[in-house]
Amino acid sequence: MAQDITEKKILELENKRTAVLLEQSQRLAKMGAWELDPQTGRTFWTDEVYTIHEVGKKFDHNKEKSIEFYHPDYRSVISNAVAEAVEMQQPFDVTCKLITAKNNLLWVRTSGYPIVKEGKVTLIMGMIKDITQE
Repeated sequence: MAQDITEKKILELENKRTAVLLEQSQRLAKMGAWELDPQTGRTFWTDEVYTIHEVGKKFDHNKEKSIEFYHPDYRSVISNAVAEAVEMQQPFDVTCKLITAKNNLLWVRTSGYPIVKEGKVTLIMGMIKDITQE
């Protein structure tokens, strides 16, 4: 039995190419994407988010650890933005100071968009951008 898998292979190559382009675009823009499960506090980071925070890819991150990177004066800003996104089901866009794992101070713009299923926020998708030079 033989099966033509040409289309499948072409699609796999296109997906890999898209992933590489997205990764390079994030690196050039100094912007990374993240996800937060508001029920568990678990997070997902793209490579650029690790770079912005100056941690290795094996860093064990979650909601609490992510918020701890924000300057103490801005932790309530980001915490309230996330809480309101869950409660009010509204996106947010805030500018805050962040202290990296290497103790460098950055200005970042963090945006989040709640994903609502059956009237409940099940995921917040967002981005973080290093705007220090801006």
